[in-house]
Amino acid sequence: MPAVIQPRQLLGQPMGLTYIDWGKPVTEGLVSCVIPHLGINLVDGKRVDKKGAGVSIGAESVGKTARFSTSALSALRHTDNPYALDTFTAIALIKPRVYPADGASITTSSGEETTTTSALFRIGSDGKLQLVKPGSALIATANTAISTTKFSVVGVSYAPNASSAFYVDGRLDKTFSSSITFNHGAIAVIGGSFNSAGYGWDGDIACVLYFNRLLSNDTHAQIAANIYSCVKAD
Repeated sequence: MPAVIQPRQLLGQPMGLTYIDWGKPVTEGLVSCVIPHLGINLVDGKRVDKKGAGVSIGAESVGKTARFSTSALSALRHTDNPYALDTFTAIALIKPRVYPADGASITTSSGEETTTTSALFRIGSDGKLQLVKPGSALIATANTAISTTKFSVVGVSYAPNASSAFYVDGRLDKTFSSSITFNHGAIAVIGGSFNSAGYGWDGDIACVLYFNRLLSNDTHAQIAANIYSCVKAD
């Protein structure tokens, strides 16, 4: 069995097959927990492949995070796509360097596919979180612009025809509702998007969690309080 360790231990001394035990109910429905600079999904131990030359991993990383360039082809990819869900929660610890004009993708459920109607969680050109069905609809935009000078915990909980919400640093930022569902490809991507259609991330991504359910406000707050210990925001 892998060792149960705390997040700061994980990033302070990179290890092999490990997992973060925050306890139930936090981990219920957790389908992916990626520490990008390690290039591994801690839920199942599978590698998350590096694509392109724009991602710094391991010893090349900055502050024990993965630094991404603006290229959509410079990203990390799940080839078994745990993000192929219409009801989901995505949470990430991020620090964008800038806000690209066409937005910057945190996660997308259809990387390297011809399908462009995936679930795309990104930052818009104004720095605010967005949930998008590319080529079809901007589903919702959050209220708060994300800082470019410190790490922030960002999240979205979404289900069709249900109360959905954006979160910033564990706090509820905006609620919304939509009936939209998605078409998912075979490959999910962190820090990029499908094919070469843009949305490349420019900055740092330290941790990405993905759940197959909506999370409560309290659970978002609990995760935010723990995930901050993954990196030093200085």
